[in-house]
Amino acid sequence: AEWTKAAVLKTAVRVTVPWVRIPPHPLFLFRERRRTDSLACREQFRGVFRGFRGSWIFRSSWIFRSSWIFRDSHQTSTLASHSGCLSKMTAIDLSDKTALITGASQGLGATTARVLHAAGGNVIVNYWADPEGINQDRANRLVAELGKRAMAMEADVRDQEAVQRMFAAAIQKFGSLEMVVNNAGIIRDRTVAKMSAEEWQQVIDTNLTGVFLVSQQAGIFLADGGRIVNLASISAVVGGFGQANYAAAKAGVIGLTRVLSRELARRQINVNAVAPGVVLTEMGQSIPDKSLDQMKLQVPLGRFGEPEEIANVILFLCSDLSTYLTGQTLHVNGGWWG
Repeated sequence: AEWTKAAVLKTAVRVTVPWVRIPPHPLFLFRERRRTDSLACREQFRGVFRGFRGSWIFRSSWIFRSSWIFRDSHQTSTLASHSGCLSKMTAIDLSDKTALITGASQGLGATTARVLHAAGGNVIVNYWADPEGINQDRANRLVAELGKRAMAMEADVRDQEAVQRMFAAAIQKFGSLEMVVNNAGIIRDRTVAKMSAEEWQQVIDTNLTGVFLVSQQAGIFLADGGRIVNLASISAVVGGFGQANYAAAKAGVIGLTRVLSRELARRQINVNAVAPGVVLTEMGQSIPDKSLDQMKLQVPLGRFGEPEEIANVILFLCSDLSTYLTGQTLHVNGGWWG
């Protein structure tokens, strides 16, 4: 609404700013206007020239900011703007998009596949072919559960040629690839004094080199505007006891994420990491009970995470709600570290 000269005078008296007599000059008044478009809900203020013949002008423009009229109208418009935004919240829709999740036959990877599939995406469930065939069986059962838009695909992320074949097969099956989630990982916990060189290398090869090899191919095959989400860990920043290999690998993942975000930015490919605390998957539950009790004391929320809580963050990073977020590590740990 426009202000009349009487309203302006009332404002001037309220904040006790004296009037100054000067030669005739137009008075610049302000009018507030909100605009909502089909892409986003946002608020826009425009200064509108409203001149009239007279000789009154404010001594200082800060009278507007300190006046009760401006404060009230600003607060009202802000509340209206927020209400409009909430009424137009966008549901995440991954229809016609394909996600490749490594190490997805169980645990957090399997949960992530379910969440992305539920949002409408096609999912490729990657697994490592263990000698007992357990991972293959789990991957096949997961694909059967999800239905048509899911496919199981074997590849060892430590093997460059196997990773190349996996990406080529993904493109052949679905035509394009928009999302890659680097989830594959292992643990070989032991103190530095007792850790063998083989145990060190096994974890580094899977948890860090595997992320590098998969991301390297993702940079080639991903569609412009795609997403890469790397799984890091709280161990990367707090250094879990007996986890020198794991913590080093996950810290490397955070560094690699930053580099990839810069190198792939020209194609609008966003690269981010998620660093969970303890999550109640098979890997998390393999931690000794005594250690789990000690860890829980450090979590302000007083509990460990559920796989769905981490998968939902991954879903956000894969969606159009995170288009301006890249090179970041989101710590999802119940307040343990941040």
